[in-house]
Amino acid sequence: MRFTTTSFFRIAPVCALVSLGIALGSTTPVHAAPASFAQFSEASPGGNLFTLTGSASETDFGTSTGGPLGAPIPVNFTYLTVTGTVPADLQGVQNATLSMISSTTNPVTTGFGGTIAAQVFNGLGSLPNGIAITRDTPASEGFGTKTNLLTVTYTNATLLGIINSSAPQLSADTATGGGVTVNYTSDFLTFPNGEHNFSLTFSSWSSIGVQGLPGGLQVAGVDPALFFQSATAAGAGTFGGNAVVVPEPSSIALAGLGLVALVYGMRRRRS
Repeated sequence: MRFTTTSFFRIAPVCALVSLGIALGSTTPVHAAPASFAQFSEASPGGNLFTLTGSASETDFGTSTGGPLGAPIPVNFTYLTVTGTVPADLQGVQNATLSMISSTTNPVTTGFGGTIAAQVFNGLGSLPNGIAITRDTPASEGFGTKTNLLTVTYTNATLLGIINSSAPQLSADTATGGGVTVNYTSDFLTFPNGEHNFSLTFSSWSSIGVQGLPGGLQVAGVDPALFFQSATAAGAGTFGGNAVVVPEPSSIALAGLGLVALVYGMRRRRS
């Protein structure tokens, strides 16, 4: 096929758009395996900043500083394995706050002779299930207006632990099925379809046991309406999935300008 100047400029805009699409899409994994892309730990002053309130009808669990659940607590947040280059000001530890609320109408179930207990947080109580991690100050990306490091909504996460232990775990993994959902949003990352999972681990779990004495993870009630005793704990967590850095508008503009310059240069050579 012979290209004339006229035919070239008919297809040049199409070529430019295709090239721009390739440039912008090159950071998107096709079949990338999920990886731990973010983590958090409590920041100073720390302490037992997670609170669980259990009853036979509903259990609520989230962050608290002595008042209602959902209070923001200070955390150190870090992006880990992502596709693309994390902007400089988002690399390393980020000063942030974390807010969490969750609820369930499911009872606690026990196994292995009553030594293990689990409760599935279905989000059907008075509170939805969600975690929001917010940067203390806006990042320079997005004209200095963006603060959403990561927001998570989920269903059917499981709180699991050994009775009397001080280190239970709340986790969810969409690969297990069973109605588990984990959805992410962020100002700085996108999340292609695929397996999503997270795990929050707790320490210093402290509850008032059935004899009125402080202890680790405790259950109360009459089977099958068992529930966890109210408790407080310190927490940390990791989040897994396919995470892709959102390209900055400036990089998109530069790519577009480069294509325009290329087309202009080719036109001059043909004139």
